[in-house]
Amino acid sequence: MWNMGVVVAQSYTDQLSDNVKRSVRHKIANGEWPGPAPLGYLNSIDTLTGKKTIILDPERHYLVKRVFEEYATGAYSLAELGRKAKDWGLRTRKGKVVSHQSLHDLIQKPFYYGMMFIRGEFHPHVYEPLIGKELFDACEAVRTGRGRTQAASETKYPFILRGLMTCAVSGRKVNCDIKKGKHIYLISRDPANPDKKIWANENLVLEQIRDVFKSIQIPPALLAEILNELKKTHRSEQEYHNASIKSLNKEKELVTKRLDSLMEKYLDESITKDMYDRTHNQLIQRRQEIHEMLERHDAGDEQFRIAVTTLVTLASKAAELFDRSQTDEKRQLIGYLFANLQMEGEKVRYSLKKPFNLLQDLGDYKEWLPGPDSNQRPSD
Repeated sequence: MWNMGVVVAQSYTDQLSDNVKRSVRHKIANGEWPGPAPLGYLNSIDTLTGKKTIILDPERHYLVKRVFEEYATGAYSLAELGRKAKDWGLRTRKGKVVSHQSLHDLIQKPFYYGMMFIRGEFHPHVYEPLIGKELFDACEAVRTGRGRTQAASETKYPFILRGLMTCAVSGRKVNCDIKKGKHIYLISRDPANPDKKIWANENLVLEQIRDVFKSIQIPPALLAEILNELKKTHRSEQEYHNASIKSLNKEKELVTKRLDSLMEKYLDESITKDMYDRTHNQLIQRRQEIHEMLERHDAGDEQFRIAVTTLVTLASKAAELFDRSQTDEKRQLIGYLFANLQMEGEKVRYSLKKPFNLLQDLGDYKEWLPGPDSNQRPSD
């Protein structure tokens, strides 16, 4: 009799386990996350349907997004970023400081751009993404060292150029070292003899970088012409931007209607479960793609406004700003201006980001004309 009870209990447990697994599979197929919401999100109840859902955490989501944005610059190690996040006020839902390991896991979670990674497979989810795929990929390139920008490793001394330069000979990051507690050197390979190291004084390197900042300064009259030209360009781009946004929003509404219609057909048993799952996943995937496209359009428009504002500031007093800045601010200015920064012996080689590549050496011209993209060039 006792053995029979054990068999019945085991059968009940197995059925319960199967039901739980089936429920989880159903949630995943519907784009629902079967667990606690990640940092920056909250588990909630939809007031209209009464169903469980996940929403952006109004107190934390913008800080989590900032973590991604700052890490993508490559200017900070995760340890430094953790301290910054603490200063910003980012805490877990229990009020604890976000640990180094938690940050390491956070920047690798595809959930933040709209995908769930479960049992080795990606599934689109139905919640509002916090960031775009482009920003996530930029962080991944920094983390793995695949891109030009790599995460800066932490050092005891706050070197200005730490992690921001590569050796033109070896392609590796240029190391920084301090001698006698005050003399800072950048270590790279000798172009004439790659087996030999070259120690370049940081002050000489910074002077070359300062010259680049000085080279983008232009007279106020010429700056006014440039801004006027940029406004004309922006108006044309704005027309295309608005038309694209309108078209994408229209398609997004259509996808939402199709999802609602699909659910009704499934409940009416006019389509099979397999057909429902397949079509549902396709529509969710398309909705995610539309969201990313809308985000890129919005980001592009915002980046233009930021670029124009920064252009006015930098183009009028770039070198002065660089001189007055503290170490962290200098690092941000360098990261904002340079697309690529290398050491070749004791010389700095570089290329500038748009639109700053167009500003260089324009001070001698009486009228502003659009120029070609800047190529790799020395600072002298």
